Amino acid sequence: MKRIIIGADVVPEGMSGRDPIPHFISGEMNNLVEQGILDLFKNADFRVVNLEVPLTDKEDKLQKSGPNLMAPTATIKGYQTLGVDLVTIANNHILDQNISGFKSTLETLDNAGIKHVGGGMNYEDAIKPQIVEVGDKKIGFYATCQHEFSWVQDYGSGANGFDPLYSFDHIAELKAKCDYVIVLYHAGVEHYRYTSPYEQRNCRRMIEKGADLVLMQHTHCISCEEDYKGGKILYGQGDFIFDHSEMESCLSGLLVTIDIDGDDFKIGYIPVERKDGFISLSKNPKIIEDFNKRSEEIKDPKFLEDVYYDYGRQRVHWFTNGIMGYYNSKWIRFAVEHIDSKRGNKYLLHGDRSRRLVTNYITNPAHRELYVNVFAKYTEKEAEWQAKQKTEKDKR
Repeated sequence: MKRIIIGADVVPEGMSGRDPIPHFISGEMNNLVEQGILDLFKNADFRVVNLEVPLTDKEDKLQKSGPNLMAPTATIKGYQTLGVDLVTIANNHILDQNISGFKSTLETLDNAGIKHVGGGMNYEDAIKPQIVEVGDKKIGFYATCQHEFSWVQDYGSGANGFDPLYSFDHIAELKAKCDYVIVLYHAGVEHYRYTSPYEQRNCRRMIEKGADLVLMQHTHCISCEEDYKGGKILYGQGDFIFDHSEMESCLSGLLVTIDIDGDDFKIGYIPVERKDGFISLSKNPKIIEDFNKRSEEIKDPKFLEDVYYDYGRQRVHWFTNGIMGYYNSKWIRFAVEHIDSKRGNKYLLHGDRSRRLVTNYITNPAHRELYVNVFAKYTEKEAEWQAKQKTEKDKR
C-alpha cells in the first residue's frame, strides 16, 4: 500500500509567543510539531502542503487589502524536514511581496528540490498541473484559487486563478493522463464551516470533469465533506502549521490521507490541534463528530441556504463600512459610527485601503456571493430571521 498525505497551510508565523522562524531555519520542527505528525509525514510516500507565504529576504509589499505575509528563504529547511515533495502556490498570499518575492519563492523551491503547482512566472506555467507516480499509479495535481490579489491573469506572474471557462477543461485534460486527480482549490469564505451554493456547484462540476478528490483550503477552519458522483469533496481542511489566530475555528485542522491499494483509493482524515503554537495529533473526538454532523446537514438544500444567509447577515456590515471609508482613519470611523448618514457621511470619500477592500469584495466570488445573497434575499428572509432570533432568545 502507498500513502499520500496532504496538509493545509504551512506558514512560519507565530502570534502565541512561540516564534517558529528559528525552528524552520534550523529544521528542528519537533519544537513546533508533535513527533507523531512528523512520523506520519516521514512514513508517507508523497507529501503535499499549501505554501501560503512568499519565501524572500527582501520586503516588497504588494498594494492590497489584508496582511502581507513573508518568510525568509532559509525557512525552506523546515519544509524539507517535513519531507514535503510538492507545494501548492495557488493561494491569495503567494504574491504578497510582489513579483520579486514570487520569483524568489520559485527559485527557493527549485533549489530545494520541492515541486510546486498552481503558479508561475507566466500564465502557461501557472496553469500546468503536476503529474507524479506513486507506486504504479499516476497521480495528477491541479491547483487553482479564487480571485484576490495574486492572480497570474492580473499581474502576469502569480497564482492560477480559477476561471470556469478554462479550469474545468484543465481538469478534464489532466484526468485523461492520470489514474487519480486531486484538485487543490483555494477558495471559500474564511471561518465559515459550511459551503456556499456557488462553491458547491464549482466543486461538483470539478468532480464531473474528472477530479477524484477536491480539497478546498483557505477558510482556516474544518468545514464538511460531500460524496458526489464517485468523487469526494472536502469543503474546508483547516490550517496545519499557521499560528495566526486564536479564534476557536483556527485551532484545528485535518491532515488528509489517500491510501492506494491496487486500484482502490481510500481517503482518510487525521485531526490536528494547535495550542500555544505547538501542533499535535488531536484526541478530541468532537472535531470529527462535528465535522460529520455538518456533512449530514448540508444534504438538505434548505439548511444550506438558511445557514449561509445567517452567516452573510453577520458579515454584511463589513461591506457597507468599506464603502463608506470606515477602514482608513479614526476620523472616518468616528463619522461612520456617530454621525447620521442624512447629515453627510454617506458622501465620505474612500481612502486607498477601503478602495482595495471594496474592490476585493466585488471581484472575489466568495465575498460577492455572500453579500449579494443577503441583499437579494433580505426582504424575504428578514421576517423569518427575526422570528428565529426571538425564538432562540425566549428559550434562553
